[in-house]
Amino acid sequence: MLKNSKYIFGLIVLLLASCKEPPETREAYIQRALQDKINKHIADKEQLCTKELDKKANAIADSILLQEALALDSLQSKLPVVPPKPEFIEPEPIGDSLAVKPFLKEKSAKLDSAALKK
Repeated sequence: MLKNSKYIFGLIVLLLASCKEPPETREAYIQRALQDKINKHIADKEQLCTKELDKKANAIADSILLQEALALDSLQSKLPVVPPKPEFIEPEPIGDSLAVKPFLKEKSAKLDSAALKK
């Protein structure tokens, strides 16, 4: 039994050791490193071009907005000037010219007596 377990243990160790990838050759390492550098250089160039393109697009958009603002300003200068607001004049209070009296004396007296009866 002990003999068999040594063989099984040795077989397991051999299988685990053989599952690894073969070591990378020098040529493969050089090719992979070269490809990584090329990809990094391409990404840097793309990023630089994108930034330059963004700057140019912003400059064009800014110049268009500036031209529109100047055109709008020239149109507004041709419009008539809005007159200033007049000064506020406080109205004079009107004095009471008549004393307060009921319109109809008879009906108001009848209404008052009818309201009191209820």
